[in-house]
Amino acid sequence: MGGALEIHIGPANGCTIACCDGAAQIWHLPKALLSQHFELITKVMDARTASKHIPEVQNGRLLLPQEHQGAFVLFVEWLYYGSYTLPDTGPASFDVEVAAYHLAEKLCSGSFINYVMAQIYERHKDDGIFRFTPVTLTPVTPTLINQVFRSTSEHSLLRKFYLDYLEANFTKSNVVKGSTVEWDRVMQDFPEIRMRVLEGMRADSRPAVKPLAEYMSDSPRTT
Repeated sequence: MGGALEIHIGPANGCTIACCDGAAQIWHLPKALLSQHFELITKVMDARTASKHIPEVQNGRLLLPQEHQGAFVLFVEWLYYGSYTLPDTGPASFDVEVAAYHLAEKLCSGSFINYVMAQIYERHKDDGIFRFTPVTLTPVTPTLINQVFRSTSEHSLLRKFYLDYLEANFTKSNVVKGSTVEWDRVMQDFPEIRMRVLEGMRADSRPAVKPLAEYMSDSPRTT
């Protein structure tokens, strides 16, 4: 399968996830490489049906105006090298990684979903036995959780992971940051978080985050 697919990333009329400079980025990526990983891309390449059945396709181009441009950069890096490196922008870099998970779901790529999930899972490990590579611990904040819950469906495995993590670790101030007021606001918007946190506090034994395999996708998913 030859040629390149034109992909537009970035907001046309606003963005549901944090955007960059307000202008779309245009990429031209090899169709043969893309088709190895992404169910949506494969469908896009079927010109006979794509424009009718995939809203993101217009005139043979894939338009993703609500996706994070920085997340797409991570995707391209992973596509070519099999891994990516987060930008050194502090907490904002982890927002980009959550956006990358959302992008992976949008593209229907189980392999990219699982790679991003593994990176996120590793960054939140706080137990020396639990950790198997030296990664800087990522605190969970109200801002991060708000982004996760607003950009994923109720069946998202990423959402499931963070619910388990908060149930197990909410009282640990070294890994869960933020004021009571900030968390109360998030819990009002997403009551299931409050329920899980309370269950964790009342449990006879400390709940545990499940093994990584429990949060891995075994098939392409969409939100």
